Amino acid sequence: MEQTNIQLNLEDLLNNLKKSDTKLDCLKLAYNIISKRYHGQRLYTVTHLFNIFNNNIEHLLQSSGTMHCTNINHLLRFLLISSGIFSKEDIKTRWTLLWFISPHQYLEVKTEDGLVKVDIWARNFGIEFGDYAHGWHLKTE
Repeated sequence: MEQTNIQLNLEDLLNNLKKSDTKLDCLKLAYNIISKRYHGQRLYTVTHLFNIFNNNIEHLLQSSGTMHCTNINHLLRFLLISSGIFSKEDIKTRWTLLWFISPHQYLEVKTEDGLVKVDIWARNFGIEFGDYAHGWHLKTE
């Protein structure tokens, strides 16, 4: 998976998102930016459990690599709402179970085309835009 270690400039990032013509365009742009920087990893969830409580946007933006699903979703929600294109009501937090035992969070985002499931954490496991990891529905490679 391609990652960038370049620090993100919040102002530039939001200005790019604000230029989107539609909610769906904005969501796809944010998804692509974030998914190139952050990804999920199963073992990380256990070995870095206390990182789950880090909700500092600046800290999250300046890091890269592996991150908890909740932190990735917090960052995505922040960017979408800060763009002015989405409202809090447009973004719903959803929970599921991976391998039927591990809690996992993804987002459901309302666009002009309907609800879109977004699971950036699981992209590393073959889950594409519009889908989410659940049960056995993810690649383990």
